[in-house]
Amino acid sequence: MEKINSIYRYHQHTSYERRKMAGHRLDWQNQPSVCKEYNGIDPIVLPDNIPSMSLDIFKILKKGDPGQGLPHMDLEQLSVILGLTYTFTARASQGDDFFYYRSAASAGALYPTEIYIVTGGVKGLDDGLYHFGIHGHCLTRLRTGDLSGFVAGHLIPPSGALPVITFLFTSIFFRSSWKYRERAYRYHLLDTGHVIENLSIAMTALGIPFRISYDFADRNINRLAGLDDQKEVSLALAYIPGLKSSENSCMPMISLLPDDIKNAGIVSDREIEYPAILEIHEAGKPAVPKGNNMNDISDHAGLSPETWAALPDRLPADKTVTYPDCLFKRRSRRNFVTAPMDRKIFFSLLEALCMDDTPDPHTRSGYSHSFYTGFITANIDGFDQGIYILDREQRRFGLVKKGDFIERMAHACLDQMWLKSANIHFLFMSDLEQLEEKRGPRGYRYAMMGAGCMGERIYLLAASLGLGCCGIGAFYDQEAADIIGLTNASRLLYLVAVGRTSPHPGY
Repeated sequence: MEKINSIYRYHQHTSYERRKMAGHRLDWQNQPSVCKEYNGIDPIVLPDNIPSMSLDIFKILKKGDPGQGLPHMDLEQLSVILGLTYTFTARASQGDDFFYYRSAASAGALYPTEIYIVTGGVKGLDDGLYHFGIHGHCLTRLRTGDLSGFVAGHLIPPSGALPVITFLFTSIFFRSSWKYRERAYRYHLLDTGHVIENLSIAMTALGIPFRISYDFADRNINRLAGLDDQKEVSLALAYIPGLKSSENSCMPMISLLPDDIKNAGIVSDREIEYPAILEIHEAGKPAVPKGNNMNDISDHAGLSPETWAALPDRLPADKTVTYPDCLFKRRSRRNFVTAPMDRKIFFSLLEALCMDDTPDPHTRSGYSHSFYTGFITANIDGFDQGIYILDREQRRFGLVKKGDFIERMAHACLDQMWLKSANIHFLFMSDLEQLEEKRGPRGYRYAMMGAGCMGERIYLLAASLGLGCCGIGAFYDQEAADIIGLTNASRLLYLVAVGRTSPHPGY
């Protein structure tokens, strides 16, 4: 069988078709563990100190990045950042055990994303490489010494400043492929985007400068973290730039970590490898310089509104749940009811999606031209039903075609008919051929993680506004593209439904 070495080929290979869906039984005896542990290494328990900030998430998004380097950080600040990025938010009984809700959304609640940190000058913590354990809000040290020069030198392009802290986001393949098989790589990327957005919002709320990079020397960063790259891989880095230049920093030699550290990535007694996942990830290892302009990608999608309308200035909602409370209230809620949505709430959502959309390659929005955003509306006060395109950079929207498309899209989403009662389906799409031409196969990571970032943002906005929200990565791909009116090369990547909900608990 020919290798899966292009974006379009992988996406088509993993597409769902209504009459070609094979049955798939879950192997419950080999359900993967959702928490990574290192036997024989005592963890460092972090202070439990998430502050009550009572900030409006809309104002946080509007603040933007402080932009300056940070001279130092202490352990308590680091603990706050990690707690606001990835934490347990509630628990529910599940048979004889408990299920723990997390602050970031995850397909099938399988949570493939892990976080490692590299420290270079954190007060109260020795320099080194650590794994963050969400289950105990703790750090496990895997390497000692200042490794910030190694990280700075393997970013593409290299960082001019030594990071004070680097956050490394990885994904464990089998956690998601246990259920979603070859399609799981889509969820590895979306779910990682969810966690990255939480980190970005936390950093902005705390006024801490940060940079996001999806471009780095994969093999060297995987080696640094002690990963078996057939099972777990690095997908993104976020770092806090310090004030020291990396120009004269030494590049430390990195030895292989012991097998017991590498084997911590084994999450089930019987794991299955899916070649398509390994092949598309391998194809995406070379990073393409960002010289090519991505601004015109939506011109090839087939979505061309006759007219555009500017977004109105934000009309604040009457009542919002403040940050970080909305983070702890975030859930995937499917109990939508057919009820009108206030127009000012609707425009608040659109406005928040447009905030921080800059071409700066050092922020997550620097990758936003890898995908484009649309939405389908139903039952919004004073607003026509139809399919729209949202120009995030110009803060405007345009009607592509008028009509009732919400129910049709619910059918395309594997006939999940609760979706037809939502007020909005947000759509994240890309022209896969243009994406690959300009960014190579690695561009798939940009588009999917970028869509995941926006999806998590919508989750938090919905929680803030008292709305239901649920992300959907499972749909009949061609049917969805036909409903929207996409070109042959363009596909829906992610759908996020938002709407009024019943007073009964969601899912």
